[in-house]
Amino acid sequence: MKNFKILYFTLFVALCLSSESLLAEIQEIKTSTFDGNRFIFPADIKGRPLSLLFLAMADNRNDGELQQKILIEWHLALESSDVFVEHLSAYHFSVVDKAPFFVKKLITKAIADAYKGIVSPSNSGAIFVKNSNFFTSDPKFSLNGKPSLILLSLENEVILKLSGSPDKNKIDLLNSEIDAYLEKRRS
Repeated sequence: MKNFKILYFTLFVALCLSSESLLAEIQEIKTSTFDGNRFIFPADIKGRPLSLLFLAMADNRNDGELQQKILIEWHLALESSDVFVEHLSAYHFSVVDKAPFFVKKLITKAIADAYKGIVSPSNSGAIFVKNSNFFTSDPKFSLNGKPSLILLSLENEVILKLSGSPDKNKIDLLNSEIDAYLEKRRS
């Protein structure tokens, strides 16, 4: 139990510190992607050169389903603006709090089915935790019904954190951060 608390506190700190690398701050979480392959979170997040992590965190079914719908809206809005074309890899993970072991497969299948045809099953999965309260201190990454998007550099450094539903201002901000990062790499 103590190791899990340390793990979630470390994940919280990494999400809050935009200048820190996710890899440097998070103990590995072993999970599987929806296509059944092993995935080590966050070490296996590999951008080209950027990654966009779509992160849903919920402690109940309704909240989880709502966040998933919002993340799908985000994905579709960004897809239509050609964000994913060349420089960005998308990763979708749902952090599920306090799920009994006997329903984890059902939950995973339900999440995977909702993403089917929209999100790559090799870049998405479910992460089951026993206590996600360590995410709640930062209002952008809390169990408040709002999903999070995290723009990561090739080195898995946090460039931008967004939460909530997509809108033109947030999409423009994301595109501007992507352009700035790519311009900086070219220089």
